[in-house]
Amino acid sequence: MIKSIQDYRKKTKEYYAKHPKQEIVREYAVSITIMLVSALLYAFSFKVFQSPTTVENNILPLISGGTSGLARSIVVIFNMSGSSANNDLIFAIFYTVLNIPIIYLAFRYIGFRFGLFTAINVVATSILTNFALNVDFVNQLATKIACVTESGLQAGILPRAMLAGVLNGVAGAMCLAFGGSAGGVDTVSYYFSLRRSKNVGRYNIIINTFVFILFASLNMGYEVMQNGDTSTALANFFLILLFVSIFSFTCALVMDFINQHNKKEQIQIITKVENVTKLLLSNIPHGATIVRSKGAFTGEDRIIIYVIVSKYETKTVVNLVRVADPDSFINVVSVSQVYGRFRKPKIK
Repeated sequence: MIKSIQDYRKKTKEYYAKHPKQEIVREYAVSITIMLVSALLYAFSFKVFQSPTTVENNILPLISGGTSGLARSIVVIFNMSGSSANNDLIFAIFYTVLNIPIIYLAFRYIGFRFGLFTAINVVATSILTNFALNVDFVNQLATKIACVTESGLQAGILPRAMLAGVLNGVAGAMCLAFGGSAGGVDTVSYYFSLRRSKNVGRYNIIINTFVFILFASLNMGYEVMQNGDTSTALANFFLILLFVSIFSFTCALVMDFINQHNKKEQIQIITKVENVTKLLLSNIPHGATIVRSKGAFTGEDRIIIYVIVSKYETKTVVNLVRVADPDSFINVVSVSQVYGRFRKPKIK
């Protein structure tokens, strides 16, 4: 079974190597499909876990950061002004509008294909949020998960925050893995992570803090206008900050766990075969350092090869070395940061 799968992959790779145009079509088709699935996850998370429409007046709202959080803040401002417009429609419109400069950033400074896939994801998320997921099944599921009782008990707030964080993290990581982003902070943080070679999640947390405080403040003001109960509104202010922090932290962990492109590993190879270094340099876009040494037990000459690679390249390096020297000793260590000239994959 495994051999047949490997044979199929080999034949597929050979076919697309001879037909580059078909390969481009396949890559675009797969990436666009992933962008749409990611948009579906974002919209589902929004409708079911973050802001269930059917129980909106009785439930503590949650938000994601960035343009989504800003769009939700604008919805609150519309509500404070007495507008009777549909909240989902307002969110969808401003979510798209706020992402326009972000999409421009993606096209201009990251890459055309990255910008295209980001635009597809943003538009699909807006459409799905306002129309496609506005069905009874989703609304009923949202009500059940929210666990709102007649007394106002919200037993489901912690599961909502954590599940929303997982879904948003998976959706964001899917986009990044297939050459796009979900717009907003994901795009900005990805831009900076490429420049500084750090994990994406930490940038999300920094940028989103301002958005969380803004939304919680506006929501508190709206509650005071509606009920005149300052104590309850202030308590909800801190509860929103607490649970959106849990949501954001969960999302960042999931994104950094799945997204491998900005993670680095140091590989230490101990071998007797001199040609291992040439084999590595001809197959990976990184340099290496060689240290001459002797085996403590045998006294035989050895070479120690040090190389830093992105985590997704580790398996390739290990396989190459094991083929060239089955008796080699390989040690892999995670690296938190790399300074100097480290070759990064080109964003298309």
